[in-house]
Amino acid sequence: MCLIRQKKIGAVNTIVNKNGKLYGYNTDYYGFLYNLKKNKIEIRDKKCLILGKGASSKTVEAVLKDLGAKEIVFLSRRFKPYFKDEKDYRDFEIIVNTTPVGMYPNNGEFLDHIKLDNFKKLEGLVDLIYNPNMTRILIEAKLKNIKYACGIDMLIAQAVKASELFLDKTFDQDLITKIRNSLMKNQLNIALIGMPGSGKTSLGRILAENMKRNFIDLDLEFEKKYGNIEEFFKNYGEDKFRDKESQILKEFSKKTGQIISCGGGIVEKEENYYRLKENSIIVNVKRDLENLEIEGRPLSKKYDLDFLYNKRKDLYDKFKDLEVYNTDLDKCAKEIEEKFYENISN
Repeated sequence: MCLIRQKKIGAVNTIVNKNGKLYGYNTDYYGFLYNLKKNKIEIRDKKCLILGKGASSKTVEAVLKDLGAKEIVFLSRRFKPYFKDEKDYRDFEIIVNTTPVGMYPNNGEFLDHIKLDNFKKLEGLVDLIYNPNMTRILIEAKLKNIKYACGIDMLIAQAVKASELFLDKTFDQDLITKIRNSLMKNQLNIALIGMPGSGKTSLGRILAENMKRNFIDLDLEFEKKYGNIEEFFKNYGEDKFRDKESQILKEFSKKTGQIISCGGGIVEKEENYYRLKENSIIVNVKRDLENLEIEGRPLSKKYDLDFLYNKRKDLYDKFKDLEVYNTDLDKCAKEIEEKFYENISN
């Protein structure tokens, strides 16, 4: 890498000893460049907004300049222009978040002044955060069909570049994809949603055993804290139950490598979508209504199943990444596992 570039950035993160002489490199430059190209986010002649003004923002600026950005502006909490001045830059086409807002353990947080709806010309959004896998602002970009890039690709690409420098060899670019896929296969949760009695808990247990993962049943976790669900409904009502259910999901959605069985009504709070999407592939488990097992399920007793299904079916479709039809537990669990790996590879 060009030594002049390191000086412009003002920071190095990799030092190599070559015949007694030390050479400094900034592999984050390469990682960010790779991330833009991989996700087909075009920079030339674009107006670019960088959120934050820390060390990583300088690396981002260097890449954007080298790719021919038309204009680059930093928004910051401490320096002008401030985040609250975003209204002056709503015609910008690219946004890069270099702040730690939304990073674990503060999942779900986002910059109050940055509303994607206000950026009518937005074409691409990049977040350098890699834990969680998807931050709130990235999920919003995905929902709006805006090109986006999360921080994990940058992290892996810069690590591969550092290895090349240390070992004085070149690796095939496919190595970055292989590492990413391997990491995602181990880290991403499988979250099961669907109607009450569709078999989510049974499927979850089978998947957890087959994939050697921890199994989380959100209904069971609820009862550990608040007692029997049916009694809770009687005493406090559905709204209170949904609030507590959402709090439990918030706790477990931050973790990775799990199988999560969700309650049938988890989709009724929009916030739960963002929590699930942080670290999960969401699978909608379907089953014929006449085959649903509804004993001990308060809402299924209170409402006609057809009514409940019609109320939720569009929400299940909105939440899901994948869908399976459960007619046989073992076969369905195998199908979920296969589709999960296929989704990551694609």
